[in-house]
Amino acid sequence: MSETIMESSNLICQLNQISTRSKILMKFEKHPTEPTGALLYFGDKKYESVGRNIKESRLNATKKALQDFGDGKPDLIKSSISQLSSISRLYELSQKLNKKITIDYKINDYTKGGKIFTCIVSFAGYTAESASTLKKKSKEDCFSLILEQISNSEQSFYHSSHSESNEKTDTLSNTSDTSLEQKDSNIITPRDYQEEIFNIGVTSNIIICLGTGSGKTFIAVMLIKK
Repeated sequence: MSETIMESSNLICQLNQISTRSKILMKFEKHPTEPTGALLYFGDKKYESVGRNIKESRLNATKKALQDFGDGKPDLIKSSISQLSSISRLYELSQKLNKKITIDYKINDYTKGGKIFTCIVSFAGYTAESASTLKKKSKEDCFSLILEQISNSEQSFYHSSHSESNEKTDTLSNTSDTSLEQKDSNIITPRDYQEEIFNIGVTSNIIICLGTGSGKTFIAVMLIKK
């Protein structure tokens, strides 16, 4: 295997690991006009390269992507994918829920001669709006805001459900405790001498000779239940 092919394989594998770890879509496509060229789509970014052959073009495109993502080093990747991963996550969520993401732009002139891009994103009942002098940044910010709204909504639902659950649990607990207290207040525990006579009566026939008010009937009931 040639050195170029080996290098290409290693770098593509490295980028694929970043793709898997960060949940970013990675895809190679043929160049639309150059027979030996290649396009690499990595999340929201597109890398284009034209080399002597397709393998070389893919290698060069992969190198460009890795440079943007810190050559695969986790500490450098984290800051590079923070906005990109939000776009990837929302598109992934869109596919799972089969819900369409609607993106609209408004362009206004900037006082210094540039443009202000206002992006409006709608998804599953959530709407976000963000403005920036960079079109891509306005989109990234909108996607992040949508995900933040979804996250806050889920937390609110969880806390609400959790609170209701706790209230029901407390009610049941209080009811249960009250009924137990009522039951306990009605339970008569045998005295030591009554328990001793009961234990003898379990294994043999006896005649209980006790004074009035000593609990002869109570012992008899215990024996009958036994």
